[in-house]
Amino acid sequence: MTVPDIFDRAARRLRRDRAARDFAQFDFLRAVMLEGIAERLAAVKRAFTDVLDLGCFDGGFAPPPGAQITRLDAGAAFARIAGAIQGEEDQPHFADASFDLVVSAGVFDSVNDLPGALALARRALRPDGLLLAAFVGAGSLATLKAALRDAEGDRPVARIHPQIDVRAAGDLLVRAGFALPVADVESLSVRYADLFGLLQDLRGMAATNVLRDRHPLARATLAAAAHAFAQRADPDGRVPERFEIVFLTGWAPAPSQPQPAKRGSAMASLADALNLQNSVPSADQAAVAFGQHATHRFEQGIHRHRLEQHIVGTSRQALLAQIDRRVGCDDDDRQLRLGVVAPTNVADRGQTIHAGHAQIDQRHREILLVEQLQPGLAALRADHGRAGDIKHVLHDTPIHRIVLDEKHVHRALFLITGIPCR
Repeated sequence: MTVPDIFDRAARRLRRDRAARDFAQFDFLRAVMLEGIAERLAAVKRAFTDVLDLGCFDGGFAPPPGAQITRLDAGAAFARIAGAIQGEEDQPHFADASFDLVVSAGVFDSVNDLPGALALARRALRPDGLLLAAFVGAGSLATLKAALRDAEGDRPVARIHPQIDVRAAGDLLVRAGFALPVADVESLSVRYADLFGLLQDLRGMAATNVLRDRHPLARATLAAAAHAFAQRADPDGRVPERFEIVFLTGWAPAPSQPQPAKRGSAMASLADALNLQNSVPSADQAAVAFGQHATHRFEQGIHRHRLEQHIVGTSRQALLAQIDRRVGCDDDDRQLRLGVVAPTNVADRGQTIHAGHAQIDQRHREILLVEQLQPGLAALRADHGRAGDIKHVLHDTPIHRIVLDEKHVHRALFLITGIPCR
């Protein structure tokens, strides 16, 4: 089935050719994308030898040391400057399994067949090859959209490209056949003195309207839009505009990659650990139950993220080592858990990393709480005590360094005694 074109391919090539000469003056947005790609690439502890740069612009992406790079761009001028092949990103140009790294910065938002382009990139990768991409996503240019909407009143026309949100981007990675997919987004705010400064930047970075169904912008409409844009200025007279940059990470499938455990393959049952009708478990038994629960949560997300840079630091490594000792996992299992932080669909990368760290620290605190409560509860073992007595034990327990809310305290008490504490 032929996919209908949303964008005018000829106009897209011409826009890129027009921007090529002075692109260095307007490359700030792509520079942010390349910085993010470089950051993610630096966290991957393996060598890459054959690299493909899709939508290379002026060739600003620097390949890893010792790697051979092939570049492709839709514009003839950019292709000439970068020593690249001229061609569209959603059309086949390379043999299968030709590269072990594919990067793309700033073009996927204007590709007609983005699912097809991603599928072609996956086919061009060797098994266990890596895709790193970035593009302008949903939520970008909100101020410009609002100004144009105000200027055109009841008869608006499409002047901004359709934008892909981070959820849809993650789904597209899965649809294209990538393993361990991750999609996250970073915001960039740029402040302008007027609308024409923004339009000049968009023109200089080849990001103006290339929709097939384009309509001229009348002078009166442009003036009204400039006025509406200025009305949204900060007290200092400058207008903030936001760019949402979506980053994609995906791996070509390979048998060596971590796989989620099969359903029903667990070696221990949490229900058995909580079956405490006749005896109170030891501190080690209680900690094992918490450790297994934490391990299960880690392993549920194995396929979500392979990069290890999100969980670092002595305290987290110490936690994983403590859980390993209680549960009895090997080095390979530990490596799998090191990658679990960001789900596929992430609205804010920083918040996701923080949430992943907080979850790990909370498991750590729960294990410590179980261990420190155990001595104070020994006297209640005969009759299981009463809820009030159990709470009283907290006064004699050295937990001043542990910060837990009441729900987690009650859960730890229940795990040790089998008595609900409300």
